[in-house]
Amino acid sequence: MAINGWESDPYLPSQSQALLAENLELSRRLQTLKSLTKLSAEES
Repeated sequence: MAINGWESDPYLPSQSQALLAENLELSRRLQTLKSLTKLSAEES
């Protein structure tokens, strides 16, 4: 199984998969905000 094989593991309950998907989305959004904050600080 690949490192991210859990993402499509049919044995995980659907609620767990939904929570994992939400976690990934929030992590991506946080990374975007961090990048924007860094860019803004560099422009100042």
